[in-house]
Amino acid sequence: MRREDARREETPRKETPREETPREKQAGAAHPRAAADLEGLLRHPALWRAGRLDAGVETVPSGYDLLDHHLGGGWPRAGLAELLIPTAGVGELRLLLPLLRTLCREQARWVAWVDPPFVPYAPALEAAGVDVGRMLLIHGRDHGEALWALERASRSGNCSLALAWLDERHLGAADTRRLQVAAHRGGTLTTLFRPDTAAATASMAALRLRLRRAAAESSLTVDVLKRRGGWPVEGLTMSLGAPVTPADVQAGLERWRRRQPPLQPALEPGLHERRHGSFGARPEPSPDAPPVWRVH
Repeated sequence: MRREDARREETPRKETPREETPREKQAGAAHPRAAADLEGLLRHPALWRAGRLDAGVETVPSGYDLLDHHLGGGWPRAGLAELLIPTAGVGELRLLLPLLRTLCREQARWVAWVDPPFVPYAPALEAAGVDVGRMLLIHGRDHGEALWALERASRSGNCSLALAWLDERHLGAADTRRLQVAAHRGGTLTTLFRPDTAAATASMAALRLRLRRAAAESSLTVDVLKRRGGWPVEGLTMSLGAPVTPADVQAGLERWRRRQPPLQPALEPGLHERRHGSFGARPEPSPDAPPVWRVH
């Protein structure tokens, strides 16, 4: 009997599998769907994962390999960007010339200039390969009008690029938030030119670059203060290329003139003679015309 008992103890017992509860069955069925939903969420362009520049943001090449490398391919096609400069004329517009050329060539949309502190020189832009027929100049009577026009231009979907010089004294973080949302909805790259002291203020811009002159001629140093998908980077020095010469400007002016339609005469030939008899004759005033007051 002892041997039989030992054999019985050595024989493994078969365990009956436990039946899953309804909750466990539901959780198991939902697991593949949850994993697929998570993967879709991670690929969403609105989700930024730290340490990744390829966050699904569509970009336009900047024309500078070093800048493209640190911006994940170039300028964002939509959103708010800020160029912080110590003073106007450090090379901020020359930095944007390749972008202007690309957008004018690819898209039949406007490039809005809101309250620029200068008159854009059409022959120089023409010489640089920019289609000046796509330029739209907007001047507001005050900061409120300029901000309103910029937000509408960014949201409209009719502008590929909007460049703006707003009153820094009245520009707040809430304004930059509105511009960021409007630019994303309209598919517009809205760019603010601000003083470099604005680096210490809060902004909802997705991209903030600080520009300053480099030691080498026709060069610019760029500090990436804020970018989507990466840490700040300082000291990116790049050559802006040869400046536009007066000969280039003259050639661009001639090309622009050739594209303009011929001007129509203000008066048809013979119209003045038919009305007043001859150029030397003094026209008689109409009896219904209002009196003319002269100051002597």
